[in-house]
Amino acid sequence: MFKERIQNLSLQFEGWEFALSPDQFNLVSILKFRHMKDDFTYKKSVEHAEIFKLVSYIAEIATDKKWKEVASALKENEMIKHQTQWEEVKLFWKIVENEKVDLDECLLKKKLEQAKQTQFAVDHYVSENEAHVIADKSKLDYMLDLNFPSALTTPSSDITFTTPPFDTFSQLYLQTLR
Repeated sequence: MFKERIQNLSLQFEGWEFALSPDQFNLVSILKFRHMKDDFTYKKSVEHAEIFKLVSYIAEIATDKKWKEVASALKENEMIKHQTQWEEVKLFWKIVENEKVDLDECLLKKKLEQAKQTQFAVDHYVSENEAHVIADKSKLDYMLDLNFPSALTTPSSDITFTTPPFDTFSQLYLQTLR
């Protein structure tokens, strides 16, 4: 479990050693770093909890003395909880909230456009089928106007069938089959 937690933190905070500085190691700098990551959740409570895990992790495993001191101070004195009340942190989350609204609006527009395209395709398919039905009905009406069915409705007594003569070639062919 601990190994899995470290692996997840490694992915979420990959590159923290280079992007963050022990001199500026606080909630705002970590939030700004996390915001650049693809897996940023836009959820304050989730991000703050993950940041607290990172700070605890750094405090436990850091080999650099300065990193260990800074992380330990943030963790032990509950500085992170106090920093959540900083104006800069509140401003960060307001900006993120607005960004999230814009992203949601953009996503809704894309979904609406997809729905319109789907509806267009359905309408086009239906209208093509209706056009085929109309064309087929027109062809049938035309054939009916030409009186083609009269041959089919003629009484059977008027129609005589004759059998073709059984020629010599047919007889020879049948003999080869036997």
